[in-house]
Amino acid sequence: IGAAAFVDAHPTWDGRGVVVAVLDTGVDPSVPGLTTTSTGDVKVIETRDFSGEGDVALEKARTSTEGGASVLRTDDGFVKGFDTLKAKPQGGVVWLGFFKEAALKNSAVPDVNLDGNTDQVFAVAAFEPEGGGEAVCVIDTDGDGSLAGEAIRPSYRVDKKWFLFPHADPRKNQTPIAFTVTVLLEERGEEKVELHFDDGGHGTHCAGIATGHSIQGRKGFDGIAPGAHVMSLKIGHGALAGGATTKGSKKAAIDYAAKWSRDHGVPVIMNISYGIGSALEGEGKIDAVLD
Repeated sequence: IGAAAFVDAHPTWDGRGVVVAVLDTGVDPSVPGLTTTSTGDVKVIETRDFSGEGDVALEKARTSTEGGASVLRTDDGFVKGFDTLKAKPQGGVVWLGFFKEAALKNSAVPDVNLDGNTDQVFAVAAFEPEGGGEAVCVIDTDGDGSLAGEAIRPSYRVDKKWFLFPHADPRKNQTPIAFTVTVLLEERGEEKVELHFDDGGHGTHCAGIATGHSIQGRKGFDGIAPGAHVMSLKIGHGALAGGATTKGSKKAAIDYAAKWSRDHGVPVIMNISYGIGSALEGEGKIDAVLD
């Protein structure tokens, strides 16, 4: 489309100051080409999952001492090692849930750490830190039943870091996808941690075309707008046929992108690869949402 020649003629007109919201299967922020913009900023500035695929429902945990070890427990399971963490929960309140690989059995990535076991369960604890501040979570990424040594993770929008579920043998640690978190404790009765990941590849593919910068480390191998930021708004559920959307996911993502644009005073361009073939143009519910 002539993008390369255009940017060559106008080096600063490369999308900087604009955000591209990718409503798709998710965007993997670890992929070379999607790590930084042309000005060196972090490229992917927000990651949310509106499909529900990565939701980890939380319950208020009970604390006990079992076999001489401090344990967090709900009716669904338990985890050790929370007492070893430096950050302490406000009022002693900790929420606990479990991310289950079995939920991904029909997706393209049923084994998040490539250890050959697709039935692992990873504990997820969340809390509001003592003294205030954003809610955080701790994930048993190595699946050893303990949170000792695990990182304390705020939501991605606060601290733009991704993580992996590592293989026990570092020589085999070539895990397939990166994860980010959003901690939601203010939704009373629906407390959860959103795990965001691209288990379909299509959203990452689209983000690279739209905004990639030095893809695979090759200087000058760019997408259309290498200066633009990316907001990943996942609407495709990878365990459903074709990575289908779930009820309300597209509307929620569109509303989120629009509100983010208004709140930040930044233009947001939505890239939506999803549609339906059974509605008359202009008469579908999603048309009204976009209008």
